[in-house]
Amino acid sequence: MLETFPIETGRSLEFAFAKRRDDRAFSKWIRSAPAASNPKVQDAKELGTLAFRRWREAITKQRVADCVEDIKDFIDDSSEAEVSVLILVRAPWLRGRNLVGLCLFRRTWCNNIYIDFLTKHPSLVGKRKNPIRGVGTALLYFITCVAAEIEADTVWGEATQNSAKFYRKVFAKPEIKDLIFLGEEDYTAFRNRISADLQKISNSK
Repeated sequence: MLETFPIETGRSLEFAFAKRRDDRAFSKWIRSAPAASNPKVQDAKELGTLAFRRWREAITKQRVADCVEDIKDFIDDSSEAEVSVLILVRAPWLRGRNLVGLCLFRRTWCNNIYIDFLTKHPSLVGKRKNPIRGVGTALLYFITCVAAEIEADTVWGEATQNSAKFYRKVFAKPEIKDLIFLGEEDYTAFRNRISADLQKISNSK
C-alpha cells in the first residue's frame, strides 16, 4: 500500500494509519492551530476535532483498522462490517509538529467508502508563504487506493461551502455541491490520473 506521496522534486508526504498511541496528536493539532476568525481556519479546526472524536468512539467499539489487511479481515468476518480508518499525513521535512493533514473514513456495511472528515492542518489554510500543496489530493488518492483494494462500489461524502470548490476541481466534476459521489469508474479514473502525475514526478528526479 502507498506510504509516500511526492508533491515536488525531493519532497514527499508520508501516510500512516493512526494507531492508538497517536491520540496525543490531537492535542498537538489543537495547540498548534492558530487563533483566527477566518471561517476556513475554523472549519479545519472543527473537522480535525470531530475526526479524532469519532475515531476514539470507533476505538471503544473495536471498529478501527490499522492497515488495509485489517479492513479485509473485518470483511472476511462479516460482509456487512463497518470499520473506520484515520489516516494521518506528515511532512517529514518540517521539524516538530509535522502533521499536515488527516482524514477519517469508513467502509460501510454495503462496501462503500464514506469520507467522514478530511482536512489539512489549520495553520496551512490560506498560507501564502511556503505553502504545502497537495495534502487534500494526497488523502483522496490514498482513499481511492483503499477503495480499489476492497473493490468498493462507491466513494462518497459531504462537501462544505468551503471545500466544494476543491472537490469540483480535483475530481473534474463541476456538478459537485454538498454531495461527493464517485462510482467505481469515477474514482478509478481519478486514481489513474494521479498515478500518472506521480510517475512524471518520479521520472523527473
